[in-house]
Amino acid sequence: MDVKKIIHNIKKGDIKAEKAMYDYCFKHCFKIALVYCDDKAEAISVFNHAVLYIFDHLHQLDKPEHLIKWSSRIIKNDCIDQIRKKTVYKNKLITYSEQGQSSVVLNEAMSSLAMEEIIRHINQLQPDYRLCFVLKEIDGYTFKEIAEKLSINENTTKWYVSEAKKLLQLQLTQAGYQSIKKSRNGFKR
Repeated sequence: MDVKKIIHNIKKGDIKAEKAMYDYCFKHCFKIALVYCDDKAEAISVFNHAVLYIFDHLHQLDKPEHLIKWSSRIIKNDCIDQIRKKTVYKNKLITYSEQGQSSVVLNEAMSSLAMEEIIRHINQLQPDYRLCFVLKEIDGYTFKEIAEKLSINENTTKWYVSEAKKLLQLQLTQAGYQSIKKSRNGFKR
């Protein structure tokens, strides 16, 4: 697909080019909305809102080859805004404790599950837990970056991620997947 040509045609008002770009973004970026949102309907709504923003601000895209990266960032930010609107954060300090933290290594457990099932388990988390977990474990943000992005305390983000991991471990165990515990010689099932 010639992204540069499609962007040029969109700027001229070509509806077929808009459809082609929508399909291209859907193919590469919709899974982002699925991970962040509660269900598929909400993911479609957030994705469509983000794509409208992308079309309106296409002139800001410096290099057409960065379309997917740029679109992904916009979709993530739209998802975060949607969750922020739905979730009321309490302004109290929640102390984070290393004791009792889950010892599940989620990356290995996730590799053995189908993507839809992983998303289903993540979507069962409460919105604030899910958002912090996805930002930390999937997108790789630091706790400090998450706290700044969501305007909450850094310790709160740590607690949310810890609780999300515990709940995911419980869900995965109940679904019949072995937890992966850390041993002296490495990780074992």
